Order: sequence, then C-alpha cells, then structure tokens
Amino acid sequence: MTFTQLRYFVTVAHLENISQAARLLRLSQSSLSKSIAKIESELGAYLFQRSGKKIILTPQGERFLEFCTTILQEMDQVTNEINLMMSGTDNKVKIGIAGCADTVINCASEFKKEHPDADFEFVFEIETLENIDINEYDILVYPHGFKYDKLVGHPLSEERYLLAVPRSHPLSVRPIITAANLVDQDFVFFRKGKFFIEFPYHVCTALNIPCRSQCFCDDRQSHVQIIASGMAVGFVASGFASVYAHPDIQLIPIENKRFSRPMMICFRRNKRLSPMAQRFRDFLVDKLDLPNPEDGDHPVPAAAAAGEEDEKD
Repeated sequence: MTFTQLRYFVTVAHLENISQAARLLRLSQSSLSKSIAKIESELGAYLFQRSGKKIILTPQGERFLEFCTTILQEMDQVTNEINLMMSGTDNKVKIGIAGCADTVINCASEFKKEHPDADFEFVFEIETLENIDINEYDILVYPHGFKYDKLVGHPLSEERYLLAVPRSHPLSVRPIITAANLVDQDFVFFRKGKFFIEFPYHVCTALNIPCRSQCFCDDRQSHVQIIASGMAVGFVASGFASVYAHPDIQLIPIENKRFSRPMMICFRRNKRLSPMAQRFRDFLVDKLDLPNPEDGDHPVPAAAAAGEEDEKD
C-alpha cells in the first residue's frame, strides 16, 4: 500500500464518486477502481458501499479515512519541513515554555519587527509532560529541578509566584501576602493528567499551610474563571501574569521566597536549528545577556558530560 494509493482513496471518499475522482486524478476509471480494490484486499474489508448513484464509506472505510488523513497530513508536513531545511528557507522557531512566558514572548515580538517572516510556535505548559525531549524544540524554558536534570542550560531568571484573588476577597487590599495569610483559604490549583500538580501546591504542603477547601482544574482559562468568580484564590507565576489581567482579579506579591524558583533556558543542537531559529537564539543571547553557545553546543545529560571529562583526564 503506497501513499499514492492512500491519496486516491481519500479523493474517492470525499467525492463519493469513482468517475469524478478519476477525472480529477487524471486516471482511467478502471485503474482507480483497481487501486481501491487492492487496498480493500490488503485490509480484508470493504471500504465503500453503493447508495444510489453515489458510493459512501462503510464504518471500516470511515475509520480508514481518519487514518489516511492523519498519515498524509503528517507526511506533507515532514516533506515540507525537509524541503525548507534543504533550501535554507525554514523560518520556523518552536519554543517550549514552562515559565518566564512574558519575557520570551516580548523578545519574540521584538524579533518579529526585524524578521517579519519568522514563524513562531509556542508550546505552553511543557511542565505537564512526563518527559521532555530537547530535539522536539528549538528552545526550552524550564524550571531548575530534578525532572530536567538531563538538560544542561543557562540560568535565565528567578520567577516568583503571585497570589491571584477575587477583587471582592478581603486579601485583595493587602500590598503583600504572607504565609499566615494563606492559612484556611479556599484554593484552586492547576493540575494536568496524572503527573503534574503546579509548584505552589507542593510549597503549601511543605510549609504545612492548611486550607479550607481545594479544587483543581486542567487549563488556564478555567483557572482564571474560577478565581474571578470568587470561588477560590490561586497562584500565578509572574511570567503568566498577563493571562490573569481580568477586572475581577487582583494579583498580589507573596513574601515567602519559597514561592519562587530559578528558570533555565537551553537550545537545540546548533546543526539542527533552522536558520531562523539560529538567528532568534543569537538574538536571545544578546538581549538576555546569556553565555554565547559554541557551535554544536547543546543540552546533554549531565552524566554524559561527566563521562566526557573523565575521558579527557
């Protein structure tokens, strides 16, 4: 079964007519029919059934159409990316962000003024993923911690958490929040899947801060809505503060330094970066006063780096 045969099948499925599909594909009707029959033979299932003058998909055909659509879209995307890489005109920059979002986005906005053809893809909440692969991103911004010990990056900044409270809440008039102010509050925490509960939840647990109630949500918009409704207070990383610019929400600094963490930045291997990603990396290095990565410098497992040093000795 070839990609060409899959495209033939998709065309017939959309047009629901063999003769129209044959004309569009510039094939004889018999050749197209044989191609569909070969697919059905390999699958051991009928993909179409007649309905008057039309042919419509069987349940097996509908499932196969979903598969073909996904496969062909991915193939087209990969083909396009490879062609762009070979031509040196790939303008894509993919950034995984777990914090300092405002800093990164502001830098990207400034960079776009000089490079309006840059195509940015931002992947937020990478912290919710069980495993992070630097090879899937050009740039990663992540918290310093054991989960990321296989990445070797550069310190970016200290990101502090703010307390987001409804404007009707008694705490909304306070200029700063202490640990004592957090006792017996109604909290909403951001949780995603089985492996991630946001950092402040663990800080509250470590500080033995009792709460009156807890609720959880799995997306930022719900988090904003729950706080704005007056149901609970929540924590917001300073880099995501702009997301909480809501008339019914007040953001207040937290005094306790435990509600902060160092953020790191790392870059994909130089030879795997697109030309545009290389330019944006160099822009960030200059703008944020980061160490200038050498050619080929990229995040590697700390254990591997230690092994290389041993070999040199």
